Amino acid sequence: MAEDTITALATAWGEGGIAIVRVSGSESAAVVDKIFRAKRRFSEQPARCMTLGTLHTKDGTLFDEVLAVRFERGNSYTGEESAEIHCHGGALSAQRCIEELCSLGARMALPGEFTRRAFINGRIDLAQAEAVADLISAEGRQAARAALSARDGALYRRAEAVADALTGYAARLAA
Repeated sequence: MAEDTITALATAWGEGGIAIVRVSGSESAAVVDKIFRAKRRFSEQPARCMTLGTLHTKDGTLFDEVLAVRFERGNSYTGEESAEIHCHGGALSAQRCIEELCSLGARMALPGEFTRRAFINGRIDLAQAEAVADLISAEGRQAARAALSARDGALYRRAEAVADALTGYAARLAA
């Protein structure tokens, strides 16, 4: 997908031990390379392996020690090249990380944009995309369980079984 690189907080805003900043798009590793420092450049880190490093502003000022992970195209939630930066919790570090990423070429993701990209890239179907929203807004265990079932494709499989049965009936009628 030839869209711009986006970033947003993947965890809820507020106090907590960890805040995860997600980056997705063809330039995600290149943008993270500009603020993340470790033994190797971020773009050269093995995919799906957490790496300890530090975050720095454009002028080189250290502002957090973090863990970061890189995902190759086709092996991320969105299906695009992606990254996650696990900052210290609270709003300050994550907000600064997002601001730096945006100043270096990424832009703020719109609500639901990571899931929209997952749908467009064929990682999930429409029912699964809707189930993600349902899971996020679930207020009870039963609602969460139903959303997870839909997210795992249960609705799609049931609809496919009905469609297959109808096709079989139509073939018999035609014969």
